[in-house]
Amino acid sequence: MKNKKLIITLLFAFVCTSVTKINAQEKEISITTSSSFGSIFGKSSSPTVRLFGGFANTNYDNPNYPGDFNSTNSWTIELGTTTRENYPPSFLTRMKSVTISRTVIIEDEEETTSVTVDGVPVEIKSSPIEKQSFSGVFGNFHFGEEKNFPEFAQYPAFNELKQSWAFGFSFLEGANYRTANIALLNGSNGFWTKLDLKHFPAIGEPPEGMDVVVIAPFVPRIADGGIRFGQQYTAEVQALKIANMISLNAGVTRSVIYERHLFWKWCGSGFIKGAANLLLESFVAEIRDSSPIAYPIVSFLLKGALDFGWTELQKKKMNWPFETAPGYVVDEFRVGLSFEF
Repeated sequence: MKNKKLIITLLFAFVCTSVTKINAQEKEISITTSSSFGSIFGKSSSPTVRLFGGFANTNYDNPNYPGDFNSTNSWTIELGTTTRENYPPSFLTRMKSVTISRTVIIEDEEETTSVTVDGVPVEIKSSPIEKQSFSGVFGNFHFGEEKNFPEFAQYPAFNELKQSWAFGFSFLEGANYRTANIALLNGSNGFWTKLDLKHFPAIGEPPEGMDVVVIAPFVPRIADGGIRFGQQYTAEVQALKIANMISLNAGVTRSVIYERHLFWKWCGSGFIKGAANLLLESFVAEIRDSSPIAYPIVSFLLKGALDFGWTELQKKKMNWPFETAPGYVVDEFRVGLSFEF
């Protein structure tokens, strides 16, 4: 009987010890994961209000309505969320980590102050850059003085934007230098707008030597006062962060407003632009892995160049490369403040 009790006691002790070891191993693994990859995938989000003032120039590159150049002032408010997170390690880096992490010992399990791999201390270094993005909604108002150029109106036709309202979605993404706290961001947004566009028809014949392709006596479709869809491309620098809350922003936007929303042609054009974005993103991702310091600048310049080149094509055909009407383009320079809470 005593032998049976002894055997039962020993078995119970063995099971308890095994469970304790398993729990310790699970805890060890979870601590290892949180200490090494937790810092890598760290992420924070902040509610954000962004306020901008700026000035803009319009451009309607349509041979039927030449001479459309005028300036407006603008106000913009954006409400959304700013997110910062560390870039994940490359696939190759993760594979190397799995290969060497055979025996992991955690010193001071309570605080996880140091990690050793196979008896060798491992220092977990954070990247000098972090991924930063903003997503939300925006409202925009353009306004200007009515100019009424009679000396121009008696020759070529032209259009004048007196004011416009716009509402849409805002999305920016880029990289932030941790030490300097300077972020370089690019974005592409969809919006709806109502243009108060005044059309000045041509009066009389142009003087001798003045080359006017077409005289337009009628109002173009874009000036009929309807609500139209458009896309906006942005390149922006965020710097001079104060009290970890207020930042100064400066940037340029180019808005392409569609005369009509031709869904299937718009989808085809968007697919081509999306493919170009993916190819460029895969290229700059390689730069990020090999040279993190250069990545924010190179990515900012290349993405901005792609967006600018694409909108130059949309000036001629709003759904390039498909045969469609020219897009109504508004170039805007703006400065403002971001408030992160």
